[in-house]
Amino acid sequence: MNVTQKIQRGGITTYLALNLRSCHELDGSEALAHLGRPTNQEIQDTSSELLILKSERGPRDGVVDLGAQFCHGEKGNVVYDMAHPLDLLESSMQLYNNMTFFKSSGERVATDLGSWLLGMCLDITDEAGKQLQNYKLSLGDYVSSEFHKRVDKQTSPPNLTNDLSTEFLEWFHHFENSIDGSDSWFETSGSGHTQYKECEGNPVLVWKQGGYSKVLDLLMKKYPNPAFAIPISSKILMGKAVTRILWDQANGAPVSVYCQDGSEFHTDHVIVTVSLGVLKEQASYLFSPPLPRAKLDAIHGLSIGAVDKIFLKFPETWWPEDIHGFSLLWTKKEKELFVDKYKKNDKKLWMQEVFGFYKDLHQPGVLCGWIVGPGARMMEACSDAEVVECCQELLQQFLGLHYTIPKIQAIARSKWFSNPHFRGSYSFRSMNTEKMNVSAKQLAEPLKNSKNREDPAMSRLQVVIIGAGPSGIAAATRLITQGVERIVMLEAENRIGGRIHTIPFGDGVVDLGAQFCHGEKGNVVYDMAHPLDLLESSMQLYNNMTFFKSSGERVATDLGSWLLGMCLDITDEAGKQLQNYKLSLGDYVSSEFHKRVNKQTSPPNLTNDLSTEFLEWFHHFENSIDGSDSWFETSGSGHTQYKECEGNPVLVWKQGGYSKVLDLLMKKYPNPAFAIPISSKILMGKAVTRILWDQANGAPVSVYCQDGSEFHTDHVIVTVSLGVLKEQASYLFSPPLPRAKLDAIHGLSIGAVDKIFLKFPETWWPEDIHGFSLLWTKKEKELFVDKYKKNDKKLWMQEVFGFYKDLHQPGVLCGWIVGPGARMMEACSDAEVVECCQELLQQFLGLHYTIPKIQAIARSKWFSNPHFRGSYSFRSMNTEKMNVSAKQLAEPLKNSKNREVVHFAGEATHDHYFSTVHGAIETGWREADHILEQIR
Repeated sequence: MNVTQKIQRGGITTYLALNLRSCHELDGSEALAHLGRPTNQEIQDTSSELLILKSERGPRDGVVDLGAQFCHGEKGNVVYDMAHPLDLLESSMQLYNNMTFFKSSGERVATDLGSWLLGMCLDITDEAGKQLQNYKLSLGDYVSSEFHKRVDKQTSPPNLTNDLSTEFLEWFHHFENSIDGSDSWFETSGSGHTQYKECEGNPVLVWKQGGYSKVLDLLMKKYPNPAFAIPISSKILMGKAVTRILWDQANGAPVSVYCQDGSEFHTDHVIVTVSLGVLKEQASYLFSPPLPRAKLDAIHGLSIGAVDKIFLKFPETWWPEDIHGFSLLWTKKEKELFVDKYKKNDKKLWMQEVFGFYKDLHQPGVLCGWIVGPGARMMEACSDAEVVECCQELLQQFLGLHYTIPKIQAIARSKWFSNPHFRGSYSFRSMNTEKMNVSAKQLAEPLKNSKNREDPAMSRLQVVIIGAGPSGIAAATRLITQGVERIVMLEAENRIGGRIHTIPFGDGVVDLGAQFCHGEKGNVVYDMAHPLDLLESSMQLYNNMTFFKSSGERVATDLGSWLLGMCLDITDEAGKQLQNYKLSLGDYVSSEFHKRVNKQTSPPNLTNDLSTEFLEWFHHFENSIDGSDSWFETSGSGHTQYKECEGNPVLVWKQGGYSKVLDLLMKKYPNPAFAIPISSKILMGKAVTRILWDQANGAPVSVYCQDGSEFHTDHVIVTVSLGVLKEQASYLFSPPLPRAKLDAIHGLSIGAVDKIFLKFPETWWPEDIHGFSLLWTKKEKELFVDKYKKNDKKLWMQEVFGFYKDLHQPGVLCGWIVGPGARMMEACSDAEVVECCQELLQQFLGLHYTIPKIQAIARSKWFSNPHFRGSYSFRSMNTEKMNVSAKQLAEPLKNSKNREVVHFAGEATHDHYFSTVHGAIETGWREADHILEQIR
């Protein structure tokens, strides 16, 4: 076999096509024969009843083919059968028979060596048919083994070095992957590779003019005589991304197809021709009822890869006429130098995956670069300018010693993976295909409705995750990466993140929820973020607190520092004393505070009034850490259950806010090309109203949503907050939860901690002041209560314990409030909160600063939001009284067959990292691992 028999065999880029009353998706002539009668009121009557919905903007007629390029063979090839009689094809064999190889060091490989190595590799794949039919390993295992056998023979060229052999084998690896569509030939099934049948004849025929889009004209009979064109154009609706197909409805209703733009179509039949990549991403939610297990297995078992082209236009043809392109071999040394050079700019690492640039048959001055797999996905995420810069650099490195390479004038490139309407280039048979024992026939099998349908149990999901916060996303990503694809995440909000909520505000972003990475050692958030240099300390904002009284007096710095240090020492040193303590945290801290204040070592200028005022302030401050309404509600011994991670406790994100951790979990950062395909599994606005977890006859768990949708699954992971469980546990689950589970839900506690972000026209406070901690005097507090006794909507103001500056945004202060005051604040309008904050700042600070009008506000409402009902959990005196634990809350529910079917995750289920994001993530992983153990 020569090299031209091995070039890309990708198919025609697909249309998304749907036909009314015979609603189809189209990529070939088979769809043209289906006619029917329109039923949708939006569609006018026509003499022909075929309508096609297309999600792209139509085939573009151009001079290069970003997708399908070659007509692969002649005998038995329907494309050839249509095109050959009209003399539309020609051979491109001359471009590929004589390849020229260059090394990354600039050395040109001797022609005889390159030809011998290429011929030998092609012989291996050409002769592999019989040997591979029952082969249990990958294509890569077979080719690598045969390669080394033949290279080691005495018949190999005497000037062939080990280095060149290694470099060439790696090049051929990429070359073969571009043919198969795989990321790696160790992923390609050896026996599955033989399922592809080649058509006899020239394998690299190309179109003389017009590119591969000419075949569409042939299908539609627009060519050679437009007068005989099939009237299909009027049936094609562009920009119609299909979002839902209801294929088995009650009372024999037709199939319903819904589009992203709100349009809908009702039909007897649908033909789905979207790519395998789209099916992999959308199958879990595109079809209702869910697809049968056999169909889902086929979708997830068959494989699709990313193969891309990069067309470069130069001002002239700068290479000799007898050179048809450049195949690129990386030396080990140059590869190491390259990786070291760009280790801090990994957006360029894809360059080493480009295996060659080859000239265009019809266009002088044009080269086409080929790239496959992870490198292709990385390249797609770059801008055109970045790709041009990299290609210029690549050509200079390999060829600059031999040619003067002009500046690239223009670029055109494919992005098959990142385009949501394709999600890949073409399919292949992988080792996973073999493992799952699935086939294309299984994928092609039509769906039958309930008048002739397979067992409904086959259509159920493996896992439903309720909640797309950090624990839910952690569970989902763990499951997906371990091969569990049939999962759905039901998120009640219209966003992901749960109690991570980063929003735009001012000149940047603010975190309404989680803000700090608490510690380093043993903290999974730190483990993900630190190697990428995403965190920085905010310690400077809290080490030097400034205290002001409600009378306007500023507390002496030495007194404030002494009191704060003393209080922090009390809580810091409390561990051993609190372990068997029977009273509340408030009892302990108050007692220790008064002991230390009354010692002779306290500052001589410390008054009783200031001590009392400061203790009350520290009470609010500590409540904001624990999440309780009062520290007299917080268990002293329960407080010690929380374990701090060693290291900086107030690390913050340098940019992007805490939502960056979601990108890390989903592998969207630092390189989106390696993102875990989780987005398609998340359904927004899905408030769950009922979970039937132990049904008769071994039926799966059924999950019902407020919008009427339902899901049937083997496992459910519940990651909703403890607040939601407290409110809904009595009616959410059927049968009712066991007593031990209900006790844990009611015995563990959750509070309300809120933030109020205020934007001012400028920074009006001195640079050395990081914020303002507010101490109420007894007199001012009494006057305030009396002033607003008839307007109790303002009483929450006295619960705001401080305003602190934002590390990244000038002119922004963040107010903190906790407990009953927070719940009162949430019930107010934004205008009312702004008015109260302006008044509060004026009362405490007006004697010292000119405070401008507040320009904007952003605030959290964790308690009043029905999807949270609180901020984070803590251990209360009631927890001790009921003798319950997080372990009890985390215990899975077992059905009557003793199978674990409902799992619980979220920060409240962690026995020592409760109230934190790192705790939430760990619980998501924990429950995913439990499910994986059962599945396996």
